[in-house]
Amino acid sequence: MSPRRAWTVAWVGGSVLGVANGALRELALKARLGERTAHQLSAVSLCALLGGYFTLLQRWRPIPTRREALEIGASWAALTVAFEFGFGRAVERRPWEELLADYDLRNGRIWPLVLAWIAAGPVVTRELSGRRSAG
Repeated sequence: MSPRRAWTVAWVGGSVLGVANGALRELALKARLGERTAHQLSAVSLCALLGGYFTLLQRWRPIPTRREALEIGASWAALTVAFEFGFGRAVERRPWEELLADYDLRNGRIWPLVLAWIAAGPVVTRELSGRRSAG
């Protein structure tokens, strides 16, 4: 299996991390910290979890080129947004206003920064792993 295909399939594992992280936020953090702080902490913890996951994936199926890493990151970000809106609308029946509220940086919502990490994570991980193996 090519690295691109392996990483695309592995997106499912990343989404499982995201769903589990969100469930933890809803069950354990939201009542104690408030909605905005719980969302912010959850966003940071998801970025850390995904960073570890990217590192494992890079060791398992190294991405051969920077371009491919950028393409993988872009596909992960697109799949994540499609999943978020598809699941949010079809399964949870959340209104558009509620779904889009998570993108409002002015309101302390940092979800766009998580998406930026999802898009950049594969290339950052590839570059960092290359420096370690070269050094």
